[in-house]
Amino acid sequence: MGQDDKCIYILPVPHFFSQNNGVGGHVTHALGIIHGLKRCGVHVEYIAHETNSALDLSQSQQNKVMLRSRSTFGRQVWNAKLTKKIHGLVDKCDPKFCYIRYSAGFAPWIPIVKKILGDIPLVLEVNSFLSQRYRWGKFIDRLAIRSADLMISVSTKNKHELLQVIGEHFAIHSIVLPNGVDLSRFSSTVETSCSCTQKGFNIGYLGVLKERYGLEVMLDAARIIVHQYPEVVFNIYGEGPYSEALQRRAVRQKNVVFHGPIPFDQVPPLYRSFDVCINTAHPETFQNSPIKLFEYMASSKPIIHADTPQAREVLGNDKCGLLFKWDDPDDLVNKIISLIEDPKFASQLAYNARQEALRHHSWDCRVNVLLQVLKERGLLVTK
Repeated sequence: MGQDDKCIYILPVPHFFSQNNGVGGHVTHALGIIHGLKRCGVHVEYIAHETNSALDLSQSQQNKVMLRSRSTFGRQVWNAKLTKKIHGLVDKCDPKFCYIRYSAGFAPWIPIVKKILGDIPLVLEVNSFLSQRYRWGKFIDRLAIRSADLMISVSTKNKHELLQVIGEHFAIHSIVLPNGVDLSRFSSTVETSCSCTQKGFNIGYLGVLKERYGLEVMLDAARIIVHQYPEVVFNIYGEGPYSEALQRRAVRQKNVVFHGPIPFDQVPPLYRSFDVCINTAHPETFQNSPIKLFEYMASSKPIIHADTPQAREVLGNDKCGLLFKWDDPDDLVNKIISLIEDPKFASQLAYNARQEALRHHSWDCRVNVLLQVLKERGLLVTK
């Protein structure tokens, strides 16, 4: 695309970056898409409640809409101001398309935004939706999502669940675009050794701590493995509504350490300190596309991941990582021990994962797919 080709990127979620101290896949995804658009030659105009230093956009490209009150009424006032700001920016910059991250709190306003856009394509990224929590939310979800010219889902399962709500006929207007990784943040010369010494063997997890993420399996695995390998330490980074409950559960476990959240720019060096990267899951989150999976791959570290459809597809059969049954701590322990006892195999997994990330899973790859789909469907005409 040419330098004059513009996109309006909208985050209709107050406190998007500051919630959970800026930790979480939602932050990484937003930054990844914006950076990917920039590297693909798109001029990005950004509209949201708050900005982030990692956006790497000029001040003139960052359009903030202040929130006066967190009340329900205050949120609707903010939605109206945001919509007015979008209208003004559309008239000013004549974008090639508009990209919105779906938010239940802004959903009723999305048809209004589409009316403002007219023939300008509306791309709607939908990760979660109102009717997942409230049955009555189907009407709002349908009205909002059907306003889009193209709907993006992060996984096949997520897309299937959405189509059950908005109608199978909308499948022709939807694509699966998994999460990705910003390769520029992760060194290509990372040490891939994996050995258990007296100094310890560090299992690492980073993410928001929530219920129904399968996080308990790490604590159970720690209780089991300590008898055979007391050097193994489970390092858990991040915070969230389930943090205190997890810490209470692990209060007597010396081989489980909770470190709290870390800044976005410290994630790559943190991964380098791990011997093995781990990610858990729960049946209710199997449809997720965990960004940490792709970041783990780019970090050239061995990966042990809960067996989910996307993890199986991305990691292959013991090619780029190992899979364990999501609720089986014994299976997780066996996978950890297999890497401890075969460091060459662990290093090969890490190398394979890095190469796979380089070839197929960068944000640039994801954005190129999006732009190509828009062109093929006649939704994007470039200079």
